Amino acid sequence: MMTLRDDIHALIDSLPEESQVEVYNTIWEYREEEEKEIHEEAKKEVQENQTKE
Repeated sequence: MMTLRDDIHALIDSLPEESQVEVYNTIWEYREEEEKEIHEEAKKEVQENQTKE
């Protein structure tokens, strides 16, 4: 049984190479932004907890 992830990878793999690179670069950038946001939120939580103590 194919998962949604498998379906997405199959779709991306069916694209021309240039488009594949563009898709993976976009995904990578999105992932970096998400990690940055998570890091900033965690940093704020730590600062708030230190202020309460």
